[in-house]
Amino acid sequence: MKFLSATTILCSIFFLSGSAVSSRLPSIEARGPTDPQACGDPTLLVPFFRLWNPTIKDDFYTASVTEKNAFVASQGYVYEGVAGYIWPSSEQPQTIPLYRIFNGNPGVGNHFYTTSTAERDAPIINGGYVSEGIAGYVYNDTLCGGLPFYRLWSQTAQNDFYTMSATERDYVVTH
Repeated sequence: MKFLSATTILCSIFFLSGSAVSSRLPSIEARGPTDPQACGDPTLLVPFFRLWNPTIKDDFYTASVTEKNAFVASQGYVYEGVAGYIWPSSEQPQTIPLYRIFNGNPGVGNHFYTTSTAERDAPIINGGYVSEGIAGYVYNDTLCGGLPFYRLWSQTAQNDFYTMSATERDYVVTH
């Protein structure tokens, strides 16, 4: 499946280039004493499971073991492993919601994940998607150790694919 474009999404994890970080920091001389960065409690992280439905060509991600098992048992999904780790149900310091929406229209069958309310709302208003709520809570930058969660789109399959692996991302883009 060839994915035509790639964008970066924030999931438990985000990437900022060094220039973006350094451009927003004041010089050392201008900074005063600061409090340590408050980060989320890592003991509360749970796996963010990745599933695939080959019939409707949908990648599905959930932090719920019950939901994962139900999708595998009765909805045609295949469990593919852990995509990353997120906070499932309570906001932690420095985190933001990761929204999940779904388009179940015939020929579409696509789950979409984003931290942007604008990206969440536009397909709900104009594209036949419905909100499935908050998938979990994730970092919106690298200050607490966040990592990239890449989002790729296949026009042919009408499907979004997500991965934390740059190697997997690069492979999917070229195949």
